[in-house]
Amino acid sequence: MRALTLAEAVRYGRGVERSFLCPEHGDSRPSASVNIIKGKWYCYTCHAHGTLGGEAMLAEPDYQQMKLWVDTKLAEGQIYPESWLSRYDAGPVHPYWLERVGEAAARSFRLGFDPEAAAATYPLRDPVGGVLGVVRRSQGDEGPKYKYPHGVDVGRLLFHYTPDHRESVVLVEGAVDAIALWNVGVDAFAIYGSRLSADQVRLIDRIDPERVYTAYDMDDAGWEAYRMTEQAFKHRLVTRLTWPRAWGKDIDEIGETRRRKVVDDLVSTDAV
Repeated sequence: MRALTLAEAVRYGRGVERSFLCPEHGDSRPSASVNIIKGKWYCYTCHAHGTLGGEAMLAEPDYQQMKLWVDTKLAEGQIYPESWLSRYDAGPVHPYWLERVGEAAARSFRLGFDPEAAAATYPLRDPVGGVLGVVRRSQGDEGPKYKYPHGVDVGRLLFHYTPDHRESVVLVEGAVDAIALWNVGVDAFAIYGSRLSADQVRLIDRIDPERVYTAYDMDDAGWEAYRMTEQAFKHRLVTRLTWPRAWGKDIDEIGETRRRKVVDDLVSTDAV
């Protein structure tokens, strides 16, 4: 997807803070951000700034998306401009992500690395794509594996979520599981663990799918999460994707060839 101009960011962008190519310094990767409520923009590279005018001022934003973003902001806290993520993913893809998911996925999902924390990172986003911070994945053996931004309730969010209607959705436990499925052509939402919350159910109901697939881990917690999903979506068709336990516990670790077989056997990738 090509980068947006200021006018295109106002018309087609997501959230209130929308990234675009700075018009002042030959930008090749979006480094400027416009706040469409305040009507002001700022470049984080050359520090140029201004207000909306001309074609950009005439562009009509998506007010429904704006309302959803504002509601989320009030509930969740600070929202960062998209360009803020450059502090973690600028430059070559970190070896951790190259080995784990590959360069294309790392670039698409803006996977990065925080050298101060010695942790791999991925963005935590609100339901309309606003950046709430980054999740840090520790590279050491001590302490919690994942550290979430302070004050953000991930039980109200879904990784890789968009509010667009689709006939079916696929749910997984972790963000890397969702990225692993993306690598075989399937868009999946991660529930950040093994418990589906009422807020997450409401986000999925907003999409109004006919069918819900789960690819939760092949362990007791995964089966409990599946039963919880069945209970939450009694009005929809719920199907659990499974594979031989000897292949691995989660969809991420079973390997791309086996992952593609699980998906091809049970899900039409055109529907998800």
